Amino acid sequence: MIIYFQSINFDLWLSIENRPRRLIKIENGVEIPKTTSEYMDNDKKLLFIDVKAMNTLYFALSRSEVNRIISCKNAKDIWNVVEVTYERTNQVKESKIDILVHQYELFKMLPSESITSMFNRMTTITNSLDAFGRTHTNVEIMRKNLRSLLKTWETKVMIIREAKDLTKL
Repeated sequence: MIIYFQSINFDLWLSIENRPRRLIKIENGVEIPKTTSEYMDNDKKLLFIDVKAMNTLYFALSRSEVNRIISCKNAKDIWNVVEVTYERTNQVKESKIDILVHQYELFKMLPSESITSMFNRMTTITNSLDAFGRTHTNVEIMRKNLRSLLKTWETKVMIIREAKDLTKL
């Protein structure tokens, strides 16, 4: 999603990453928030960028997710809620990795499943693990796929193992 924001307008991402600047003035050495009538063009531009980032996040999220972030006052606060919800905290990340590793370890072909569907399921799991830095070699994935086939495929699996060098297949 970071790349999405950067591609729309890099300032959108900077607004999220750095939180919008507080619009203040200094009177008698004291910082005081500016009133809207005191905003300069640059102030308005900064506020517009933050509002645009908020709007983009609102449209990127489902209705139930919007309910979680509706009270947020700026794009940075929304981003923090989304980040915690989806993967950026170590606890959430580790939980997702645990679930994916469990799925990988228990992976088996389903009785009514085609080979293509099975490979697609395995690819989804391994790509997700890759995204979290847990990689498997093609040979490991191929061996796992061969072990995961139903008993009706046993003869073909034996032929493949005997006829091919799995490291080059």
